Amino acid sequence: MAASLEKQKHMLPGPAGTKISWTPVLATIGVGILLAIVSFVVITSQRGNPTSNVATAGFVGILLGILIFVAGCIWLVVKVLRVASRLR
Repeated sequence: MAASLEKQKHMLPGPAGTKISWTPVLATIGVGILLAIVSFVVITSQRGNPTSNVATAGFVGILLGILIFVAGCIWLVVKVLRVASRLR
């Protein structure tokens, strides 16, 4: 009787894992890319009559966009590693 109860316990499914949301990670990566692209467009639109303030803001925007993109990529790698370690 005890062996049959133990066998039934092993057949029961475990608790459901928490659902992982990828939206914030992908949104962060997307925002970084968009910011860098928009800043690049701002800089290239100043070709004929460059304004130093606009060019500076554009370069800062590109750097900030790259920084946000890299942070999103690192966040993505950490999340993937966390999911992979949970599957083992």
